[in-house]
This record gives sequence, structure tokens and C-alpha cells, in this order.
Amino acid sequence: MFSIATEAFGELEVVKLVNNKTGEFASVIPGFSATINELGLYKKDKIFNVIDGSKNYNSLMSEGRAVFKGSKLFPFPNRINNGDYIFEGKKYSLKKNFPSEGHAIHGLLLEAAFTINAKHASEKEASLELKYHYKEKNTGYPFELDLTVIFMLTDEGLKCTTVAKNVSDKNIPVGDGWHPYFQTGSKANDLTIKIPSECLVETDSRGIPTEKTIHDPSFIKGRQIADHHFDHCYILAEKNGISSIELYDQEKNITLIVWQETGVKKYNYVQIYSPPSRKCIAIEPMSCMPDAFNNKNGLIVLKPGEKINLSFGVKLR
Repeated sequence: MFSIATEAFGELEVVKLVNNKTGEFASVIPGFSATINELGLYKKDKIFNVIDGSKNYNSLMSEGRAVFKGSKLFPFPNRINNGDYIFEGKKYSLKKNFPSEGHAIHGLLLEAAFTINAKHASEKEASLELKYHYKEKNTGYPFELDLTVIFMLTDEGLKCTTVAKNVSDKNIPVGDGWHPYFQTGSKANDLTIKIPSECLVETDSRGIPTEKTIHDPSFIKGRQIADHHFDHCYILAEKNGISSIELYDQEKNITLIVWQETGVKKYNYVQIYSPPSRKCIAIEPMSCMPDAFNNKNGLIVLKPGEKINLSFGVKLR
């Protein structure tokens, strides 16, 4: 039997989906960018908290806010060069919220308050549906969309689905993604990572893609992270199906699997980032390349009334 609980989290609240049979759980903060803050998965008679989230409200307001821990990335993941882009012949300028590089980064919903639209618990699952209506809140993105995010916890782990709908009378540029930091309890250096791609995006010193890609098969069969520094966007095969990144912890003999839908208007890119702490690693499903509002790689243009549906998930093996 699954259940749902609501707990205080400083000035916010956390909604917790629980598998009462195994003790597995997923914690979401609706009032702060639909943040995925905790995920406990069961393996070998133990619960492993595989998300490096914010331990309390103060941590969320400081580190969590600064590095977008677990955040929903919309209407663009990653960077937009200088915060500027041209769409259908008109120039737009976004706030440069990444001053060290001079870019706009990770969308416009960092502190957005999603509303709870539905909660459901049964013998087989627990789900939480959140809604957010975006309407011309930023002169750099003066559009109108409805956004729905659905979290579902089952015996197979956590599934996160995003539905974005254009509710205006004009075309809208869209990119979607997530920013979870994953952990197993061991140092990231000791983990083996398997990435189903040998094609990564070449970027300049400010993280903006050049017109080139790099052939790098280093991790396609799995390789220890060691002291390797990741801040790379990998291009996945654009076919209808599932691509999975695997993190293997040899000491604990567990494999964390982060899967994402690929195909038309799906998550055909993944950004891998290793933070300085080396205790976790970000695996970020993305529907487009960095700076896609300019280079158009993976950019989704939603027509009036059109909607997209994208999913990714996490499980332990």
C-alpha cells in the first residue's frame, strides 16, 4: 500500500510519496520549482537516499537556490548566451542570472510556486500532480503556457512526467529539463558511470556550444569516474525509446539507473556535471542542447494549442 504525507519545510511544505511495503519514498517541494528533494530506494534490505537534496529550509535558500538542486528547468535548461536570443525575427533579452559567465541559465521557474492539482495513493502507486500557469512574467519570455508535472512512485522507482501546453495564439520556443544531483553514499570518484553516447557537444570557455561535436567513447561501456571532471552535454540517439545512464557502486553492489524518454520532442540530450564536493553527480535530462534558443539544436516550437509530454525516471538495481 502506498500513501502520501505533507510535512512542514520551513516556510514551505514537502509532499512525500511513500511505499509502505518497502519504505521507499520521494519528497517534492511544490512551492519551490517542484523540486525533487529526496528519493529513497530499496535494495539489499536497505533504503538508499539517492538524491543529494537540501536538508532544511535554510540549506534550500542558500546552496539549493545557488546550484538549482533538484529544480525543474523550464522554459530552457542550461545556458542562453548573454541572455539574448532571436525568435521569429524578434530579439529578446533575459536576466543574466549566471554572472560568472554572463548568461541566463536553467530557466525561469527557480522559485516558482506550483499548485497541487491532484494526489492519489493506491495499492500499486502514489502520485502527485502539480500545475503552473506561466503568463508573460518576464519581458525576455513574454509567452503563455500551462505546465503540469506528475511524480509517480511505484515498485519500479520514481517516474517524473512533464506536460507543457501552449495556451496562447502564437508560437512559443521551449526547452525542458531537470537538475537532480545523485548519490549512493560513496564518493563520486569511486563510482562507475555508463553513458549511452559517444558524442558530446564541444563548448567554449563560457559553456556555449561551438558548431562541433567531440567523439568520446570513454564511458559508453562503463568506466570509473575517478578524478574526471564532467560538465558535458551528451547527444543521445533520437529514436523512440529509452536511454539510461547507470551509476555503479562496487562497494555497495548497487546500480542507480537514470532513464529518459528519447524521440521526437523528448529528452534527446543529457548534461553530466560533477560538482567540486565529489560526493554526488548531476545527471540532467534535457530536451535540447545548451543555448538552443540560438543554435536551435533540439529547440521545440509549440504551436498554439500544442502540447508536449516528456518523462524520465530513477530506479535501483
